[in-house]
Formats: sequence, C-alpha cells, structure tokens
Amino acid sequence: MDIEDIVYNQGILDIAWRFFSTQEYNLLIKLEEEIMIPVFYQLWTLKEAYLKATGTGLSGLQNIPDLTDFIISPQSNVMSRIPFLDGFMAYLECQKYCLALIIKIDNCS
Repeated sequence: MDIEDIVYNQGILDIAWRFFSTQEYNLLIKLEEEIMIPVFYQLWTLKEAYLKATGTGLSGLQNIPDLTDFIISPQSNVMSRIPFLDGFMAYLECQKYCLALIIKIDNCS
C-alpha cells in the first residue's frame, strides 16, 4: 500500500523520465497539467505499492511492468486484476490524497 499527498512539483516529469516506462512518460507529457499531476501520482503510488507487494526495494522501480493499462480517470476509484502480478490492485483518490493497494493472491490465505 502507498499513500501520497497530491501536490504540484516541478520535478514530476524528471521523476517520470527516470522511473516510468517510455509509454507512461509519453502519456504524461501529452496531458494537461490538471490531469497530468493526478495521473503521475496514480502511477507513482501503484509502483510503490507494487514494490511493497513483491518485496522488491526501490532499486526495482525501473523494472516494474508498464502500468498505462491501469490508469483510471482522475477522481475515480477502482479495483482491478493485475495479471502479471497474479493479484489485485485498488486505487482511491480523495481530495488531495491518493492511495494504491496491491495484493498478491499468493499472499492471501
């Protein structure tokens, strides 16, 4: 699970360039700022939750599969299956916070 405060940061695209897939970065640079910022945080929280669910450290951030297929419209809440992880993800955005939760099926008893 990861939770973030959604704030504008001039370094968002630099972070995306460094840690996001090419597809994720290209998606962000095409968006208007008011949409780009929540989408950035959606991707970022999903990536951090993924690392925690898999037990991978931050060094694995660049090795996470592309998540553009899991982007939802801002202000939407969703739960969906993540086939490459054999698990589920949930995403919640409320006011200026976003939360991502990823659960691997093999961690559930």
